[in-house]
Amino acid sequence: MMHIVKYRWDSGEPVMVVAERGELHAVPVMDHLFAHTVGERRCIGYMRSGKHVPCPDNAAVDGGWYCEPCVNRDSFFLCVRCDGSDCKNEKRREQCKKEKYYIYLSAFGPVLKVGISNQFRLVPRLVEQGADMAARIALVQDGKEARLLEQHIKACLNIVDRVDGLRKHQLLGADPNAPAVRIAAALEELKEAQLLVDRPAIYDLRSFYRLDRVRAAPSFLQLSAGQDINGTVVAAKGNLLILENSGAYSSFNAHELIGRTITSQEERLCNF
Repeated sequence: MMHIVKYRWDSGEPVMVVAERGELHAVPVMDHLFAHTVGERRCIGYMRSGKHVPCPDNAAVDGGWYCEPCVNRDSFFLCVRCDGSDCKNEKRREQCKKEKYYIYLSAFGPVLKVGISNQFRLVPRLVEQGADMAARIALVQDGKEARLLEQHIKACLNIVDRVDGLRKHQLLGADPNAPAVRIAAALEELKEAQLLVDRPAIYDLRSFYRLDRVRAAPSFLQLSAGQDINGTVVAAKGNLLILENSGAYSSFNAHELIGRTITSQEERLCNF
């Protein structure tokens, strides 16, 4: 049995970070058989001084990835909630003032979102989200100021700052020209509103995902405890993993596995 504590992309490949017997392992998933049963969700622990610390209570959680005590222990969790209106993590405020962030637009078919990324992680961040195309539009020092600009752009363009896994699944077959058209129109709006701070850099990210290997529209799996997941991972679009099983395709949101224990079906059978 393994406890999944993170899903990320390393060097252009999706991996699951699992806790097993007190140690963390990065497990590649692309082209690997996934034959596991989904378990209950438990707190994934917290980050302290750049290191992962397991939840001392191994606490069960109904929603989210953390128990309340680990939220308070984590060095960065409160920063995720920041919208720039006020600082929610005063312990990091002085360091945050020195850090630089890119503001970007990313397109998922015709759906456009705005976001921020640490200046050294922009492309990995875009790939982790599964964006089709993106535009880097500004570099801002101070995370609080970056969040303020992000929210200002969101309001100006009337766009979102989050796209969930189900919506990404629904957009898998979107018009391939839509991302470029949507981004170009948004950049023109920002230019007219005098909000285009830097010359934009454009990224086409679609080659990362291997969607050409998906021969039919996948069904969507809504994960729950006790559910079996079966198939070989043939493509991945951000947090969406796409499985093939006897010519049928399905996808699921890998973020829904974070915090859950998973048991290989072979291991489960051996325990009967």
